[in-house]
Amino acid sequence: MDYVPPSITLRKWQDEFIPRLIKHQEGSMRKPAEERQAFLLNAFPGAGKTYAQLVASAYMLRQGFVEFLVFVVPSDKLRTDFARDAKTFGLILHNKPNLKVNLEATDGIVLTYSQLNVQNVATLKLWAETRNLMVSADEIHHLGTRNSWGQMFEDAFQLSTVRLLTTGTPFRSDGGRIPWTTVRGDQLVLAGPGAYSYGYREALLEGEVVREVEFHSWDGTVGWRSPDVQTNYTHEINEDLGAAYPDMSTDEIRRLESARRRHCLEPHFRYTRDQLNKAHKRLIAIRNRHPWAGGLIVCDTREHADEVATLVREITNTKPAVIHGESDGYKDKLEAFQVDRTYHRTPWLISVGMVTEGVDIKHLRVCVYLCRKKAPLFWTQVLGRILRWEQGAG
Repeated sequence: MDYVPPSITLRKWQDEFIPRLIKHQEGSMRKPAEERQAFLLNAFPGAGKTYAQLVASAYMLRQGFVEFLVFVVPSDKLRTDFARDAKTFGLILHNKPNLKVNLEATDGIVLTYSQLNVQNVATLKLWAETRNLMVSADEIHHLGTRNSWGQMFEDAFQLSTVRLLTTGTPFRSDGGRIPWTTVRGDQLVLAGPGAYSYGYREALLEGEVVREVEFHSWDGTVGWRSPDVQTNYTHEINEDLGAAYPDMSTDEIRRLESARRRHCLEPHFRYTRDQLNKAHKRLIAIRNRHPWAGGLIVCDTREHADEVATLVREITNTKPAVIHGESDGYKDKLEAFQVDRTYHRTPWLISVGMVTEGVDIKHLRVCVYLCRKKAPLFWTQVLGRILRWEQGAG
């Protein structure tokens, strides 16, 4: 495939996906704008969606199919990483919070979904109207039209020439529609010439893409007091509360389950302390053969993360990197943890929803999930952080 730097070897699935995308979009771009179809790529987290997007985009641009590239990503961190990776493929992308772009001096732009506001949509719409434009959207579950991003995205790029939508989690549970896709039940339709899918099973079988994962389940007893009715509860963590309280409504049971989960994850509970102790011993064992390996702890709230960090310092005698919107220098801390491959780097990274998708830290090897969220989409994104294969690691 042209436009692949000599230092990069495409994986087998990328070699298959790119010509399929090109063939499909060559046919689609000849149609009127309202009849053009998007190509849907599903690739498991860590499989290489970013490089696949960049190679395909470089080909479309240099072959003259399109004149300008627009990449849309979920976060500022991913926007920065995407623009950096694009340089490897000879692509110069505007990477600023504004759309003041010299269209003749750049190959395109990378922006976040949150930048899809009324003013920017008008600009993007004008670009798509006046030039052949390719749009590539990353982690498209953010486009569910129950928020404004989906509608804004569709409005901005309704005249686009080439459309690529990517995901590592091809399902929805909220019923929201994603532009230019079909959902059956809670699954995105990935059949036909306009889609390509590369899942965890294929990635594991191929080797040197993702790792196998071991799940360690935990049980125990937790007691808490309900503030509204002043009632004391004591239950096993995995106990069926619906069976224990048959007269309660479904909503009441859900609130009770949420309270149980919240209380058992508090740092002063033995349940949390035991998990962290076990996880740290596991990480130290891994570091004997992979010295720069790291661990990820996913917390519920900023306050929860700070409290867990105190417990981690007590248990491990190390200072973890805490990443949330109010932590000092959190962007620099994340960058440092990402690039530092030495034994002396802090072993643990604690996050509140900021290391769940797209962030590529291949040396993460252990995860402690101290979070109440049970949505499959969120859980799969977290899992994708610790499965990535790293060359030279034990």
